[in-house]
This record gives sequence, C-alpha cells and structure tokens, in this order.
Amino acid sequence: MELAVSYSYFPIPSSNTYFVGSVFEQSFFCIPSSYTSLLIEALLSDRLITLNTAQQLHSIEVTKDYCTLIDYVAFFPDPTSSILENISCFFNAPKTVFSIIQMYSNVSLVALLSFITLKEQNKVKSNSYIVLEYFHQYDTRLLLKIIELLERAGFNIVILFSSIDTTARQFISYSDAVYVGLDTVKLSSIMKRELNMSPSQKLQLGYKYTKFGQSIKVTWRKKERKVRPVPFPAEPVDYLEVVFGEKAPAVREQLEFLILEKDSSPLMNFLNALQNSFPREYLEIFTKLVNYGYLELVKTVGGGYIVMPSLKLIRVFSGRHDKYHLSK
Repeated sequence: MELAVSYSYFPIPSSNTYFVGSVFEQSFFCIPSSYTSLLIEALLSDRLITLNTAQQLHSIEVTKDYCTLIDYVAFFPDPTSSILENISCFFNAPKTVFSIIQMYSNVSLVALLSFITLKEQNKVKSNSYIVLEYFHQYDTRLLLKIIELLERAGFNIVILFSSIDTTARQFISYSDAVYVGLDTVKLSSIMKRELNMSPSQKLQLGYKYTKFGQSIKVTWRKKERKVRPVPFPAEPVDYLEVVFGEKAPAVREQLEFLILEKDSSPLMNFLNALQNSFPREYLEIFTKLVNYGYLELVKTVGGGYIVMPSLKLIRVFSGRHDKYHLSK
C-alpha cells in the first residue's frame, strides 16, 4: 500500500491507473461471492442493518460465483432484501466505472472487490494502480481488509488524503511510499517529519518518496468536481432463476399455486407437492425458500405448521422487480 497527500490532485503512477472518488453518479458492483461477509460488514458499518441481522446473514449460503447487489437480493431475506433493492440503483455503472457513493461509503469500498472479478474475466490488468480517495465515513478495519485482498490479487493501492491528520499518520506507518502533492507546500514541514527527513533536506512537490529514501517524479492530474449520486433502476431480474437456475420454472409453479390458490398451506401438503416436482431435492429447495426469505413457517394453535408466502415473495410476483409476474 502507498499513500498520497493532495487536496486537488491525484497521482498517476502508471498508464493503468483508476481513480476512485466521488466523481461518477454510480459505481459498478459485481464481487466474488466468497467476499459476501465483507458486504455484510459494510451494510453494518453504513448502519443499514443491525448487528442481529448481520449475524443471521453470515449463516446464509450464496451459491452464485459472482454477485451484483441485485443478485444478493435473491439470497438475502427481508429486511436486507428490501434495503438492497433500494440502494442497488446507485450500483449499476458500467464495468471499470467506480465511485464512492458517500451515503453508502462502505458498500462502495466493497464494490472495489469487483476489480478481482474483472481481473478473473481478463477485463483489467492485475498490476493496475487503484488510487482511492479517503473519506472519514470509511470503516478503517474494513478498508484495510479490502486493500489486502486487492493487493493479493496483484493490484497496487494508493490511498489519497487531502491533508495530514491522525488517520493519515496511521496509514503512513503502513505505507511503502508517500506521494507528495503539487499543492502541499503548506504541509512541507509536517510531511518532512512524517517522512523522517532532516531539516536540511528539500521536499520536492509532485514526487514519490519510498521508505528507502528514493524520490521519483510522478505525473499528477487535477481531481474532477464531486458529483451527486443519481439513482438508476436496475434491469429486472428473475430472483428464482438466480437461486435455482434451470429448476426455477418448476419452483415458480409451486409458489404461484400457493399465492393464487391458497395463500397458505399445511407444511406437509406443500412438501408433498414440492416432492412431486423434485423427488430427490425437495427438502433442499424448501430449505432455501425459507432461508432466503421467500416462505414463512407459521406455527398453528394445534402445534402444526403452515407455509405462507413472505412479503419478499409477493414483491417477486408483483412484477416490480422481477422480469416475470403472476399470470392472470
């Protein structure tokens, strides 16, 4: 990891440099599902979910290799499902377009793991530089985890600070090099002290200083004006297809019957109907329908259980978010 200090500029260490600040209206999001736990941490850090909800989400198995936020809607039960539906409109940018949506700054950090997806798809080079503008809304522990994962994947990370504060000093201690901005003349004495330079040494603006005492001239570019995020609805997605793949039509048929014909069903009746369509997999499919929040199990006065459609399932069939809807 490296660090840069500048209020108005960002360094361009190589021809393959991506600057990530609040300069685009939306951000791209498609991460390897192996990092789902970090998305849950980000939702918690952005105060979108409670600790209890986060603990429940950690137990959910996500079976798709790469996930957009809309894909996660398919796997997460409410209230998280509804939350992700609402914020996904800020994470629909084209590939390689990344921005920090400051209302959801930690989710925006997790979106940077999409670089790993793009690398695995040969869409970006692994030795690229990612210059990330620092904002105080970041969860520092989450940020360090994401930096470590990106560096393991072969990316070079530069954290850009607008000034030297306590957090910047902490990051300098982690950094292999420091980029001195073109507009940091007023910070020269502080910068020299942080770089352990003697008073007689001259600090050159626009240079990169390594821990080994080397200084290298670097190209800089003026930061673009910050823009306000603009929501853009995601394309309709068949959530059941995301979860069940080719089995989705048969699963949908059972759920349609439950909603249209009965609104609820004794547990054994529903399981028997599901077993007729999936003799070997009906229990696995039923478990997913419950765990992912499509069905609710309600205990009756007599001690048995009935199966009821959840609000999430009703939304799925309403036609608002799903490319399929109930046939009339």
